[in-house]
Amino acid sequence: MMPNEMISCRGCGKEIHRTASACPQCGASQRTTRYKSKTAAGVLAIFLGGLGIHRFYLGQWWGIFYLLLVWTMIPGLISLIEGIVFLFSDENKWDDKYNDGMPGQGESGVGLVIAVIASVMFIVAIIGILAAIAIPAYQDYTIRAKVAQAMAAGDAAKQRVEKYVVNKKSWPSSNKDIALPEIIGEKYIEAVNVGKGGSITIQLSKQSGLVTAETIVLTPRIDDAGKLVWSCSGGTLAEKYRSRECRE
Repeated sequence: MMPNEMISCRGCGKEIHRTASACPQCGASQRTTRYKSKTAAGVLAIFLGGLGIHRFYLGQWWGIFYLLLVWTMIPGLISLIEGIVFLFSDENKWDDKYNDGMPGQGESGVGLVIAVIASVMFIVAIIGILAAIAIPAYQDYTIRAKVAQAMAAGDAAKQRVEKYVVNKKSWPSSNKDIALPEIIGEKYIEAVNVGKGGSITIQLSKQSGLVTAETIVLTPRIDDAGKLVWSCSGGTLAEKYRSRECRE
């Protein structure tokens, strides 16, 4: 054994091999820094590398650049490649580079467990954030689709009002005037009522996904060209559930 391969134990002072992570005589740790597992570094690089977590784990401050550029997606691609390289690195070369040549003795497994837990927690957090964004957005989308279907069903009432105006040269003021039943057989509509000036109030049912029974008011008017046009921005229904033309 070469003399330069022997060092003095930090605890008892006896000679031990320079690659020994702990003294075989007194058990004192010979490490000056924590052990860095290549498997843990690889897992962190693959799952959290876009944030530079694997570089921080290896004690490399420049992992901050990964974090600053994460929005470009480039760090994520680079770290994926790095993770694969780490996992397939030679154990001895890895220890020479990151662990002062001292192999791990049970420390590798601890690092891997920590890396896996951190990765799982991060993935769960991302899924939670995406769900918090996607679920309300999907619910709003389904309600808008049902409201659009209800509006299409309300076209029958509009046609009756328009026909009445053409024939009577005046505005209807009730369902009776245009022979319109209050219940028109549309599952997303609770009731349809014609009021003063030919306005139509559509009361949406709870089947539309709304917590309370909201309304849409369709208001007719004669424009400068003598054409009957409709406004659908009235009523209690929130704007986010209306079509673009029915918003203020």
